[in-house]
Amino acid sequence: MKFKELFFSKEKFFSVGIEEGNDTYYIAIPVSNRRADYEECYKLDKEIFESHKNNLEELEYIAEECRKRKRDSDLFMAPGEDRGCRFENGKDISDRIIIGQLNHLSALQLSFLLTLLLLHSINLSTFASLNGVNSI
Repeated sequence: MKFKELFFSKEKFFSVGIEEGNDTYYIAIPVSNRRADYEECYKLDKEIFESHKNNLEELEYIAEECRKRKRDSDLFMAPGEDRGCRFENGKDISDRIIIGQLNHLSALQLSFLLTLLLLHSINLSTFASLNGVNSI
């Protein structure tokens, strides 16, 4: 696959282009996982592209649907196990995505995670009190 970018919105964090191998339009959003930053590319109907080609920034609503994973059926390639987290207004929102994925953990994994969080909280409180800072 050879992707050719036609438009990029620095403010809205998405790009639009064409996959030259089969002349399919796409919209891409930046994502990041533990190993790399990359783009997820979603197929874009030619009719939608043609109706917005004079102002491609209007396609922001589709980019937002992609960020919310509502257009996963349009992905050029299925995501791997370590799927990247989306960006919103230039900020990584992986914490919100991770919280939403907690329901997939076993009871033992959740108990371990909660213990780590509790120990972290105690350490922060102890550190704060030793340094004369009021803890939350």
